Amino acid sequence: MLQTHKYHINRAITGTCIKQPFTISYMLKFICMLKANKKCWKCIRNSDRGRKTT
Repeated sequence: MLQTHKYHINRAITGTCIKQPFTISYMLKFICMLKANKKCWKCIRNSDRGRKTT
């Protein structure tokens, strides 16, 4: 069985035999989810700051 360069990269990064395009799309979705979470937390914190009165 011939192992491609993509297989070796994927094997080194994830330790699995999943084909590269699937892994890349999964990682991109995960990164987008993290960015969205970060934006949500900023919005929540900003709205909480506005509500607090001393």
